[in-house]
Amino acid sequence: MSALRLSYFNLKSSLRPCFTFCTVFPKDFEMVKENIIQFWMANGLVTSRGNLQMEHVGNEVWNELNQRSFFQEVKSDFVGNITFKMHDLVHDLAHSIIGEECVASKVSSLADLSIRVHHISCLDSKEKFDCNMIPFKKIESLRTFLEFNEPFKNSYVLPSVTPLRALRISFCHLSALKNLMHLRYLELYMSDIRTLPASVCRLQKLQTLKLEGCDILSSFPKQLTQLHDLRHLVIIACRRLTSTPFRIGELTCLKTLTTFIVGSKTGFGLVELHNLQLGGKLHIKGLQKVSNEEDAKQANLIGKKDLNRLYLSWGDYPNSQVGGLDAERVLEALEPHSGLKSFGVQCYMGTQFPPWMRNTSILNGLVHIILYDCKNCRQLPPFGKLPYLTNLYVSGMRDIKYIDDDFYEPATEKAFTSLKKLVLWDLPNLEKVLEVEGGSEVRYNKCCQTCVAVPSIC
Repeated sequence: MSALRLSYFNLKSSLRPCFTFCTVFPKDFEMVKENIIQFWMANGLVTSRGNLQMEHVGNEVWNELNQRSFFQEVKSDFVGNITFKMHDLVHDLAHSIIGEECVASKVSSLADLSIRVHHISCLDSKEKFDCNMIPFKKIESLRTFLEFNEPFKNSYVLPSVTPLRALRISFCHLSALKNLMHLRYLELYMSDIRTLPASVCRLQKLQTLKLEGCDILSSFPKQLTQLHDLRHLVIIACRRLTSTPFRIGELTCLKTLTTFIVGSKTGFGLVELHNLQLGGKLHIKGLQKVSNEEDAKQANLIGKKDLNRLYLSWGDYPNSQVGGLDAERVLEALEPHSGLKSFGVQCYMGTQFPPWMRNTSILNGLVHIILYDCKNCRQLPPFGKLPYLTNLYVSGMRDIKYIDDDFYEPATEKAFTSLKKLVLWDLPNLEKVLEVEGGSEVRYNKCCQTCVAVPSIC
């Protein structure tokens, strides 16, 4: 432990609180790098430095802590999302330094909190959770409260803890949000709200807003554009949501917008995306409401160099308002930059894909492709020529006969050199699949009486 303590004191003073903050999670907890950086930001542990934005400063801090072996079991997925853990001895060191300021506990242990606690996580408890069980009033300066319990559908009143900087919570009455004027991180998961309360719009310092599994959430308040400091709007599995915030293009600090739903009215069109410098994942839904390529070009996807995942959805056929030819022009105008890692298209109504999807220099870096219910398409792009493609999913395309019908010089060229998983589903007219190299798993279902054998991937 003495050697570890020496390593800690060799850290820059600016890195030390970032390291000890990680004890807000218990031992063996798998942390997400992106989330940790956002918690650091919310608590003022990392800030912008010169021209370097606070996310990049946080990334530098995390990288240095990792290089000094304070983290372990670091894992990265195909687009670079990173998870990690702390060794038990390292966790003990951090806890011995920060003392009572960080608490990771079950519900039953939260009644005896120290008045000096700053950061709390409530984890993996089958007990019914109620904020009233926690003596918030005696805590002098609570900065972080993170609930990770299985939600119980018993609404309780969220306490007015004015100094709170980061909050993750599920079922509760959100009327007290208007009092959390210092809140910078708000995550609502599996909440039963139908609309995001207008009180959220009064959180002028909010940097990160996450909504996950809010099944009946359908709309946002118009005043959300008052959140001028908002940098990350993450929407996950909110299936009844019918629109994204009105005039979201006015949120000029926005760096992450995972879902954008195209609307027919002014303030909900693709032009709202034009000047936003977005990164990470973007899923554009409702493209059947875009009737011409000029509107599609306004999204300026080619200029969003930090995007690594892009998904485009036209919606179900019965609700579509435009024809296949219009869809082809729209998709052609939605050409992205060449740095994508994952790309998907759903319910596209055109009969062919645009030229940029056949341009291997644009799609060269892709590792993950999903094509779903593009029922009218007759031919796939030459995905076999993508050198890094590891996962290919093709489903619901009735006219496809070949997965890749491009010519390959037998002596010098091979298709799908990096493919590991090929999933083909509901392709009734499929006749041939190219032999592929380097894979390990194939799933195949033609949904017809005569099945074509799929070459083994070995």
